[in-house]
Amino acid sequence: TNVVEKIAADFTALNNTTLASNGFENWEKTSAGVMPKMTVTPMAETTIPVKEVAPAADASVYNGTPSTTLRTEGTTVYIDSAADLALFAKNVTDGTDSYAGKTVLLTKDIIWNTGDASTWFMTSKAPKYTWVCGAWGKPFKGTFDGQGHVISGLYGQSQAGADKDNVGFFNVADGNVTVKNLAIVNSLFSTTNNGSGNVGGVFGLVGFESNSTAAATIDNVFVDAYCAAPAAVCVGGLIGKLHHEDAAVT
Repeated sequence: TNVVEKIAADFTALNNTTLASNGFENWEKTSAGVMPKMTVTPMAETTIPVKEVAPAADASVYNGTPSTTLRTEGTTVYIDSAADLALFAKNVTDGTDSYAGKTVLLTKDIIWNTGDASTWFMTSKAPKYTWVCGAWGKPFKGTFDGQGHVISGLYGQSQAGADKDNVGFFNVADGNVTVKNLAIVNSLFSTTNNGSGNVGGVFGLVGFESNSTAAATIDNVFVDAYCAAPAAVCVGGLIGKLHHEDAAVT
């Protein structure tokens, strides 16, 4: 009598010894029926470290006044303070410099605003300083290397005018643009423009020109921020929108 016949004739008489002697040593009888043996090996107890990402105690705090010049060496531009970051953002936004072909190095942790970004959705709780870096037709085109530093407290909001409804650390980016080695924390990027604009933690919009072949690279970037917008607007934790099908992100 083979095992199949035993199962059909008298399941109660079937046992694991009979299964093994009939070549089914890797099968067993259970209350649910005859099935393959399953071995469960408990995982060793592990602790996953959680890294607190926050500005250092000596972080530079913005006071509302941009620097007048930035330290440069050839094609390298240094951001040594919150005031320097403000001037850099102003240069991009007003079209003074797209930083194409240049590398911008952050040398210090930055606090743009103090307070809790989760409360900034309410206009009455909005922080003191708005973050604006870039606009339609005035994109960032360079390399921004945070060198492992943290920027905290950015409050990016859509601005008046159709050219300023994209929001992010960089509102608009184009060309061979790169952001790397940076943490953006305790920040809010949002737009109130229903049906227009794009919101992202790093780039609001990548590629603005009609023939854009923007190649954006995001490398070793950590974003812990609120990104929000009304319906019909593109929103992403890193990038809001690729404007043209030829634009690419790595």
